[in-house]
Order: sequence, then structure tokens, then C-alpha cells
Amino acid sequence: MNKTHTLEEIRPTLRHKCNLELLDYLTGFADRRTATVIGKRYLHLLGKTERDSMFLPLGNRHAPSVGFNASEELLEFYSAFDGLREEKPPTTGNFIAAAEIVSAAKVLEPEDFPAFKKYAKCPIVFEATNGDQMVQTPDGKFVWCVVSEGRAKKAADSFAQLIKRYVKYRAVGDGQPFDSYGR
Repeated sequence: MNKTHTLEEIRPTLRHKCNLELLDYLTGFADRRTATVIGKRYLHLLGKTERDSMFLPLGNRHAPSVGFNASEELLEFYSAFDGLREEKPPTTGNFIAAAEIVSAAKVLEPEDFPAFKKYAKCPIVFEATNGDQMVQTPDGKFVWCVVSEGRAKKAADSFAQLIKRYVKYRAVGDGQPFDSYGR
């Protein structure tokens, strides 16, 4: 894929407003470069500061199987932005790639984190740099598992709402990582 056209090539594949807003946010970055990190190619999007960047994995775009009940918006997100990151790998601060999704119980031992026990079977969709884990609940809502406090916190009522909040948060342009604490 041509690095200068990768984002433009994604646009015709999107139908949902939230994903189009995410694409518009990503196309607004000042500079685009390709980078190979740990053997994987990324489109590295650079903002006004070194901290303000995103990493979009390069490769074939397709609708993956996720193994859980995902909304059309989320499936479209995975087909276009699978594995989108705020930080250079292997640092966390990323949407979990569809092929790497695990349940909360795999990361947050129910014995160690009793407040998250009811989310044990829920898929983790985002991992923040501070260790917070965002899961999708069976009803399609999103919850932060705030690891440092051992409590759950509402994140969004839908994937579309989550992406709108994510874009609004990250569009400030200071590189502040997305997590349960916000600004």
C-alpha cells in the first residue's frame, strides 16, 4: 500500500459515521510515515508534538471474525483500523487487534480483581497505557476496568459513542493517552 494514500483508500469502505469521524481525525495528522516495529509495518501518524501520534497497522483490510457479538460499527472498525495504537509497540495504548482479543479473565484474574468478576467473559477491546482495560459487555456497552482502583466505570453505551468520545479526547492534540481518568 502507498503510505500517502492508505487513509484515503479506507474511506470508500466505511458506512458508519463514527468510523468516518475517526478517519477524518487520522487524516488530520501533520505527517505520515511508514515504520516497521517488531517486524510489523505501521502507518505512523505524527501530530504537532512527538507525544501526539498514532500507529495504524498496514496490511490487508478485511472483515475479521471476532468471536463475540459485535455491532456493525465495531466490525467495520476492525476491517479498517484493526490494531490502531496511540503508542509505539509494544507499549500499551491500543485497540486490541481482532485476532488478539481475549476475555477479561485472561488478563484480570477474578481472584485478584473481584470487582471485575462479572466481566470475566467479556472481550477486552482497548488497553490503556495506565493498565486500564476496556471491555464490551454482552449488551454491547463498554466498561473500563480501572485496575488501580479495582472498580468498573462506564465508558460508553455503544461503539459509536465510544469512538466519538475517543476522537474528541485525542483531537486535543497533546498526545494525552486515552484511559478511564480522562483529562
